[in-house]
Amino acid sequence: MRRLALLALVVLCGLALAVGYLLLPSPHYKTQFQACAVTLGGEGTLVWFEIYMRQGSGKTFVNIQSARFREDTEQSLLKARLAAEETLGTSLKNYDITLDMLTPQDNVAGESAGAAFASALVANYLQRPLRGDAVISAALSDGKLAPVGGIDEKMVAAAEAGKKTFVIAEEQQIKHAELAQRIRIVRAKTLGDALEYLLG
Repeated sequence: MRRLALLALVVLCGLALAVGYLLLPSPHYKTQFQACAVTLGGEGTLVWFEIYMRQGSGKTFVNIQSARFREDTEQSLLKARLAAEETLGTSLKNYDITLDMLTPQDNVAGESAGAAFASALVANYLQRPLRGDAVISAALSDGKLAPVGGIDEKMVAAAEAGKKTFVIAEEQQIKHAELAQRIRIVRAKTLGDALEYLLG
């Protein structure tokens, strides 16, 4: 009887480990996405990024080579990590996160990509794609989406790139209301709300 109970315990532990391993983010799963930005010349632009997680000790790596906004990007990514953890309801302290800029820009400024980074982190953890026809531009503040600068310019750039949906913070001000005729504008209060329009 003791042997049978021990065997059952071993089998259960093995199953638990196998299921836990299957639920971990794949080290080969990468999430590509576009973040909205404004160049120093005042024009809206979309920048391609790739983000992925691997088993590690909670480090955050940013590889943006020639970009001038390294500090802004690093701060946005750190906030994004916290927002992603809150949305997922789990800690990412056992993962190292790497962010690569795929289309290097040397004239982009601002930290408004925080919500885009957080969305990509959640998508990567869940191994779900982000919609190719939707983008977000919002900062992260106390668990909520916050307004950012240059939103009109970013919307124009997104519309010209063929995007159909543009997610912004609930309190975001838009100077040109007619932009709603070019692209669907969705207001969201939290990252969780925004993900309803961003996850594929």
